[in-house]
Amino acid sequence: MCLNNPKIDILAPSRAEPFKPFRPKQHPYLLDKQNANTIIANNYAKVISGTFKWQKTKAPPLGRMESNYQGEHQMPIDPVGRDFRPAPGSPIIDAGKLIAQTT
Repeated sequence: MCLNNPKIDILAPSRAEPFKPFRPKQHPYLLDKQNANTIIANNYAKVISGTFKWQKTKAPPLGRMESNYQGEHQMPIDPVGRDFRPAPGSPIIDAGKLIAQTT
């Protein structure tokens, strides 16, 4: 569950992996597209994105997205009292699905 993040709740960049100057020997192994084999499943977040907030072109993450709730936040029962269970009637109750393992 991701609540009240100012920009993006879950980010799985789909752009090419940037060169990291602190790891110069990594350069030959950079990915053309990040997260192509990532599974994003059973999440509750307002925004799940494949692009950073500052990027002009917006795109979803690559890979598999299954059984995620994206939309306006459904407030938990008592966040101040640290009871983050979904409130009665929330669309996320029993909405998760078993995700088959891949190799």
